[in-house]
Amino acid sequence: MSPAERAGQLLMVAEPAGGSGGALDAAIRNQHVGNVFFLGGWTGRAQVSATAKRLAAAAGPSTGEVGLLVAADQEGGAVQQLKGEGFTRIPSARVQANGSPAAVTQTFRTVGAELKATGVNVDLAPVADAVPASLGKANKPIGYWGREYASTPAQAAPFVAAATRGLRSAGVAATVKHFLASAGSPATPTSRPRASRTRSRPGRPPISRPSRPGSTRAPSSSWCPRPVIPRSTRTTRQCSLPR
Repeated sequence: MSPAERAGQLLMVAEPAGGSGGALDAAIRNQHVGNVFFLGGWTGRAQVSATAKRLAAAAGPSTGEVGLLVAADQEGGAVQQLKGEGFTRIPSARVQANGSPAAVTQTFRTVGAELKATGVNVDLAPVADAVPASLGKANKPIGYWGREYASTPAQAAPFVAAATRGLRSAGVAATVKHFLASAGSPATPTSRPRASRTRSRPGRPPISRPSRPGSTRAPSSSWCPRPVIPRSTRTTRQCSLPR
């Protein structure tokens, strides 16, 4: 691949709901963009499937014959970009945690099957942030919306691993997220925190790594989530993501 094509593999560009799509198609063909995601609230399987197919067709020589990563944010609760016919309504992580990890696996196996059927091969989920009980809903990015499974890493990890297993069993990549400070401060961080693999600041619990079976790597010292690409999604050659 050329340097420009390799650089394009590091970009993930949004396809807004209701847009004409011409700009993103051109970016794929002319600027080598290798990854796309649905943004803004899409309704119905037919619309999503047609768009995913069109975007995939734009890739090819311009992306070094590497197939696109096509992503959607299907966490649950307030964060679900694909809705309507063909897409299950997903409860928030806090509600999911009222059940068992096995039930969460089944939920995300269903979610993954729905995504794969429409040409989406990456889910920008699950959330691995653990919001301290002392913050709760005062934590605006995560806790306010019930996006966390639990208040400690040890409690959250089994559910994060369960969601990951469900997605991967359907042939869809999971993305363990978020930013290191998202769950540990009352407001959205305005500057990038200094990260460490071996320690954490008081009030900012480290993102827990999911348990080994079927897990994905948590971005413990990365500012961006890292999708893990199941072999079953590799219909064309895929680039390795940077470490």
